[in-house]
This record gives sequence, C-alpha cells and structure tokens, in this order.
Amino acid sequence: MKVILSALAAVMLAGCASGSGNNQRIETLNGLRKPINLRAEQILPMTFPQIQMALIRHERVCGSAPEFSVEDGQTAYGTILQKESPSDALDQAILVDLTWLQPSWRQETRVKAEVFSRAGGGAVNQRIEQLFATLTNPDACPGATDADQAD
Repeated sequence: MKVILSALAAVMLAGCASGSGNNQRIETLNGLRKPINLRAEQILPMTFPQIQMALIRHERVCGSAPEFSVEDGQTAYGTILQKESPSDALDQAILVDLTWLQPSWRQETRVKAEVFSRAGGGAVNQRIEQLFATLTNPDACPGATDADQAD
C-alpha cells in the first residue's frame, strides 16, 4: 500500500512541476506582451489552418519553423513563437499574437498579427520579415540561394 501511495505522490508532484514550468513560460510570454515590446502589426490574408500548414511545410522543406499554437478554449486567438535555436531563452524570442478577424461582405477571413520582442534593431526586424516571408512562401529557406531553391 505504501508503494502505491508513494507512486501516486510522485506522479502528482511531477504534474505540479510540469504545470509550474508551463506557468513560468506563460508569465514570460505575458511579459513580452507590453506596448514597449511591440515591434510590428500586420493583417494576414490567411486562416489559422493556412498559417499552420505553411509552418509545417516550411519545417519539412527547411528543417525548422516557428512554433504555432492556438489558445486553449479560444479558437480565435493563437500565437507563433520564433526562437533562433530551441535552447534560446524566451527573452530572445519573437512572439506573434494572432487574432482571427471574422469575414464580412467586404473582406475575406484574415488574421491580425502583433509582433513582440524585447530585443530591437535591424537583426530583429530582419527576423520578423523572415517570419512573415515564411508564412507567404513556406518553400523558401532562409539563407538559401536561388539555385538551392530550384532543386
């Protein structure tokens, strides 16, 4: 009986530990969402499934892609998280908050993108441009020449 209770306690503690790590990640991402960290805003003529498919295709073709997720229980809100490498801290990440905008008789479905980053400057602006280029042309890999793209 003690073994079973010990195992249950270990499982519960592991669940709490993973939950606290997730809470820390959410707090760090929320820290990025300050007006001072807003780097760009753009309207994308895409749906969430189109964004997700572009990122999946880009990962297949180029080997890596930003991480796309939809907010739990909120299908009209999503995020794209782009880090230069998987081990980079979230402080160096580019966070794109996505809001699905309902279509109207004048406009098709589209998504509002707000880009946040603690870092600024030309390098971050280039990473942001590359991220949007990835969505519109997922077959183009960063740093590849035209000859590489033709293969």
